[in-house]
Amino acid sequence: YLRDVHSHVIQLLEDAEEAISQCRDLRDLYDSKVDKRQSNVLYALTFVTILVTPIQLLSGVYGMNFETIPELEWANGYYYFWAAAGALMLLQAIFFKAHGWF
Repeated sequence: YLRDVHSHVIQLLEDAEEAISQCRDLRDLYDSKVDKRQSNVLYALTFVTILVTPIQLLSGVYGMNFETIPELEWANGYYYFWAAAGALMLLQAIFFKAHGWF
């Protein structure tokens, strides 16, 4: 009788170890999916940051309180600024697309 109980206990322990192993596999799969999603979000945020940073540089230069910047006196200087900013973003996007980064 005790050998039979012993074999049942051993079988239960093996089943418990198998369940624990399956739980670990599920946790690893979940962690992998979360890491993949987080990686995609960081990729998108990095791409947006790379596109916007040069415009921030231009805004910083033209936002300074200097009167000696020649472009400030131009009649259409504001529109030239935005044209340059848009062209810069477009060139960056073309560069990234050509290298397969986007």
